[in-house]
Amino acid sequence: MEKVNDEATVSFDDKKNRKKVLKRTSRQLHAQRVERNEEKRKGMVLPDPIKDRERERNLVRLATKGVVQLFDAVTERQIKLRVTGAPSLSKKRRLRGVSPESFKRRLAESVKDKWHGSGDEMSQNGFKKESDANSDLDTSEIKTEPESESE
Repeated sequence: MEKVNDEATVSFDDKKNRKKVLKRTSRQLHAQRVERNEEKRKGMVLPDPIKDRERERNLVRLATKGVVQLFDAVTERQIKLRVTGAPSLSKKRRLRGVSPESFKRRLAESVKDKWHGSGDEMSQNGFKKESDANSDLDTSEIKTEPESESE
């Protein structure tokens, strides 16, 4: 007789064994799912304020102190900015963005506006000049008393 090599032979599970294996793994998967859900639910438990009343009071005090410190720091910072001259800082920032070319252009435009006078001319951009706009707002000729129908 010849020896049969166990490694070379292929064996097939019969159907009954296969079903048992599948049922067993699905049960294991179900058990794993149940365990995971229980772990998730542990963190979802609401604290009981009656049991932890003192702890909750301490947390409220701590939060209040933190907010007070924050507002105090903001107030101190605002005072420092007022004292040191924060408007000059913002002015410096605005001037940083102005190039020499744009500054010269603006200067030339302002000089042109002064030379044109206060006529009814429109400026180059299509709007009235400031002097014209101010004269448009003159309300000295407008009647403020209601007119009676008999007049």
